[in-house]
Amino acid sequence: MATRSRCVFRRLVACVVAGVMVAATASCSVVGPRLARWRMLAEGEARLGPDVAMAVYVSPPSREFGAPGYVLLIDTAGEVSAIETAGMDAALLTWTAEGIFFSDEERDYLLSESGLTTWDSPKANMQSSVFAKPDGTGYVSVYNEGFADPDTEGMGYIEQVVETTADRVTRYDVAGYSTLTAWCGSALYSAFEVTEPYVGRAGAEGAVEREVGPYWPDMLTQRYPRPDSPAEAFRSVRLGGYGGYARDPVCRAGRILAITSDQGDTPPLVVEWPTDGGRPVERVLVGPGDERLALDPEAAGWTGRIASWAPDEHQVVWHGGDGVVRSTDITTGRTRELWDSGTEPITSGYDDVVFEGANIYVFDTDDPVSPDRAMRLRAHDLRTGRTRDVLTTRPRFETVGPTLVQRGIAVRPGL
Repeated sequence: MATRSRCVFRRLVACVVAGVMVAATASCSVVGPRLARWRMLAEGEARLGPDVAMAVYVSPPSREFGAPGYVLLIDTAGEVSAIETAGMDAALLTWTAEGIFFSDEERDYLLSESGLTTWDSPKANMQSSVFAKPDGTGYVSVYNEGFADPDTEGMGYIEQVVETTADRVTRYDVAGYSTLTAWCGSALYSAFEVTEPYVGRAGAEGAVEREVGPYWPDMLTQRYPRPDSPAEAFRSVRLGGYGGYARDPVCRAGRILAITSDQGDTPPLVVEWPTDGGRPVERVLVGPGDERLALDPEAAGWTGRIASWAPDEHQVVWHGGDGVVRSTDITTGRTRELWDSGTEPITSGYDDVVFEGANIYVFDTDDPVSPDRAMRLRAHDLRTGRTRDVLTTRPRFETVGPTLVQRGIAVRPGL
């Protein structure tokens, strides 16, 4: 049951720096002068102020070091407030008109202008995706549980789907380790390597096990709403596909659009994956003159991010791990550069980007070693080509906990 207070798999590179772990939970207290100087917000008094421009989740690898984690609220002057959480090994945030939604191993949270709402919600500690339901009735998240126990019937690998609404939290298990997850209409779909209980059905569609990993190609299933059976969940197999999809694929007219490098030496591709059971269609990425792109496959796949916005229905816009924003024609694979951000998330666990409408927000640093590093947030408008500096801040989270790692980021809509 929700309660309201009175007031409010990308590669991560963590630099472990000597520091002091501080437990700071008092309302509006300041972490010591030689440490981060965060303004700690007690749950009963936390609110989402109008000056907050972005949020950053920092958390330790909980399988090794455990809680706590923190959601950092950074205002336009670069000042930092923080809410303590029970931590997540990997954590994401989503920011809508309702506020900032985030989770830890024990609860779900919604921070709004009027206060902090929390839900009891025990779950796995590795979050792979989170979506605000388009009808405004709640949130759906996916968490990586791991290999099934030997006694778990019919599943080889398990993920958890969690739906959080105003009055309840619902959690259930699904099979498969997602490498692509997309929201289409009113449903959530994931692609993953063929696993039980889908091996027989995928085999009937032409899937063949090979001698080197990944052993099976990718398949697509419906994750939410919860299907009544594996047969109802199953959609199709991408016979030549083996993971490596860029994050945040988009859905248009019942087709998931994704950039992928697969796993191996295949060139980067753009993939259209129908959710109605139709066969996926893929095209090799090429330059404007059909020349092969000199592009690291990992920069296109594992570390890429895809925008929901595009200049027209035939394009998909994406930011590669090499820092370049590109637009790809999904009918031909022809790809052109739109903007070089100069920021390469493929090389640093501190650099991150997020799309919001036609804007890309880049959060980066030129000092990945010092725990006192300055970080900047820039915004680039893909329609006008204008770039602006939004803020500069010193999060200093490693001085609070030497094992804290930067996880997900979110920016205020319309910032």
